[in-house]
Amino acid sequence: MCKSYLKLAKEFQVRSYDMMVAHTTIVFSRYIMLAAENCNSTDLCTIGALFYYCRDELKEIRFLEALQLLIEALKLFCRKNCF
Repeated sequence: MCKSYLKLAKEFQVRSYDMMVAHTTIVFSRYIMLAAENCNSTDLCTIGALFYYCRDELKEIRFLEALQLLIEALKLFCRKNCF
């Protein structure tokens, strides 16, 4: 059933269940890596380095100050984009 959904029959033909599970795992891993790369290269919301830039800045301020900054940024974003 898994072979028909993933169209694995043309790429890999075997009758051993262990080999089928191993190949399906490789196909899933390959798909996950390609999907993650596609998401990171095309979607601007997944800028990974942005987290690290903000993290270093937020280490130096207290939690309450960081929360206030986030709330102010959210308010500003809503004013510009929502209303």
